[in-house]
Amino acid sequence: MRSENSRNLDVNFLIVSHIWEPLIPLADWMIMISEGRIIVNGPTETAKGEIERIFKEMLVL
Repeated sequence: MRSENSRNLDVNFLIVSHIWEPLIPLADWMIMISEGRIIVNGPTETAKGEIERIFKEMLVL
């Protein structure tokens, strides 16, 4: 989880992972890449739902 002090440091970092759900509390922004193309790019609150929808569609196929 993010502390108030971490916001004052103005530090950014990038995490790349196939296991994304445990990282949601750390993320302000999410980007999903598929076949070399960005297919989701936005604030975590918005992107999370879109990524979940995409994974559900993949399970149906």
